[in-house]
Amino acid sequence: AQARDWLQQLGDPGQIAVVPGNHDASVKASWQETFALWDDYLTSDDPVTPRFPSLRIRGAVAFIGLSSACPTPPFMATGTVGKEQLARLPRLLDATHEEGLFRVVYLHHSPLVRTEKWRKRLTDAQAVQSVLAAHGAELVLHGHGHRAHSRELQTRHGSVPVLAVPSASAVGLHGAEVAHYNRFAVARTASGWAVDIESRGYDAALKRFTARGQRALELIRN
Repeated sequence: AQARDWLQQLGDPGQIAVVPGNHDASVKASWQETFALWDDYLTSDDPVTPRFPSLRIRGAVAFIGLSSACPTPPFMATGTVGKEQLARLPRLLDATHEEGLFRVVYLHHSPLVRTEKWRKRLTDAQAVQSVLAAHGAELVLHGHGHRAHSRELQTRHGSVPVLAVPSASAVGLHGAEVAHYNRFAVARTASGWAVDIESRGYDAALKRFTARGQRALELIRN
């Protein structure tokens, strides 16, 4: 219920897409008492069951959401995408590629192997990474690690940026990173896509987010 109230303050579910993380599924609970309360923010443009992978298309951008949320033992923070999502993901990636869309894949845990501690890893990261490498994407976004990261994954369609930001509630305690978010501008080019990324971070003195840097990427697509 708290998640629903917070999301409603952010805006219309048609413009806000959400995937759950490990804190949303620490223990087993009924769908109706949990995710159903904010289902409008999880569903695809054409709602289907099961919910994930989700697909939302806005202009030339296809947002493909994966859920890595699952119950875990105490002190563990692992995630799992699972065989059912992995079986459906290739079709979504291929179909949106054929439509000439900019494919954004987003999930809570890092989909790359050996990027998190054992107790915080995505248990099937190798399988997720293999699907992405075989079917391609244009951008992969994740969180979970509470740190800003910029990595790359080589795929059949070219290099894919894999980006992460710190927790939205991080205030820099004990030397940790403060909250950041990225703002993206995407445009077609003759050879693929141009992506402008503006990083914005929380300034405790000003009590607001300010620009922290900007960079441009050129994604060559075949």
